[in-house]
Amino acid sequence: MKTSLLYVDDEMENLKVFSRVFKKDFEIYTAVSGEEGLEIFEKHPEISLLVSDQRMPGMSGVDFLNACKHINPYPIRILITGYADLESTINAINDAEIYRFIKKPWEKLDLLQTLNEAQKKFEMEKEIRSLDELKNKFMMLVNHELKTPLTIQRSYLEFLKESKLDEDQKLYLDKSLGGSDRLEKLISEILFFLKVQKEDLSKNHEKFELSAATGIQDLTGTEIESNKVYFCEALKRLIENAKEHKADGTEVKIEQETSKILIQNKMKAETVDLNIVLKPFELNEDAFNHTKGLGLGLSIATMILSKLGFKTKLESESGNFTVEINLSGI
Repeated sequence: MKTSLLYVDDEMENLKVFSRVFKKDFEIYTAVSGEEGLEIFEKHPEISLLVSDQRMPGMSGVDFLNACKHINPYPIRILITGYADLESTINAINDAEIYRFIKKPWEKLDLLQTLNEAQKKFEMEKEIRSLDELKNKFMMLVNHELKTPLTIQRSYLEFLKESKLDEDQKLYLDKSLGGSDRLEKLISEILFFLKVQKEDLSKNHEKFELSAATGIQDLTGTEIESNKVYFCEALKRLIENAKEHKADGTEVKIEQETSKILIQNKMKAETVDLNIVLKPFELNEDAFNHTKGLGLGLSIATMILSKLGFKTKLESESGNFTVEINLSGI
């Protein structure tokens, strides 16, 4: 099935030439004005490529493409313009989110390559949108079809604790409750991981002092501007991870240097494979050991910091694990 394309130009001869040259490659719709183009665009949602001349009576090419963006933002927009219009056109490209502009007179092979690249971009973005939709459905499924029954099950188990049980029954009940707790935590972590992936963390930034925000005295005097809630969540997760995996009898050290925060601990293990712990859901021979987890803690924390604009460096050497957060990236 051919890709549907709408070409708008006020000169009929240009429309005929374009249709004749590209009719073998695309399903082409044409319009002699921006107003007519909008009517066609609204009637044919299958159109995935929009090509328009810039200089036309009434509605310009940029205005037409900008109007199309508000009807349906997904089709890829291409503008054909002459040298005289180039400077003013460049200033308007960002407003209409134009993919490419083509200088007059266009060459068939160059324009065909641009159209093919635009179509690949459209298909790729369509696939990403489909994955996002599946992700949303998965989040709803996990939240309603798994978390709710688990909560009910846990309530029944708690109710059983009030009953008269022998020692074996108490042991089985405790194991069931422990398993429920781990599963509930895993479900919550998965939902939060997916939420962070989707979230725009560039919003709601404010200046705050780290010690006051986190209660960590070692960070007294350090002030940053970021999304306070998410930065503190990432820092909390990194510290909790360090405490969970520290060697017995040792403490987690939190230090601040110039534009840096260091979180250090002696590990239970001699070394850690960073290629595994930073890959969420990565299964290995220790994946079913509950002390290892599924890599979500570090993955979520580093993802948050990255989306906030901070660089994070992790090192594992000779039984020591260090997380370095570079604050100069903001």
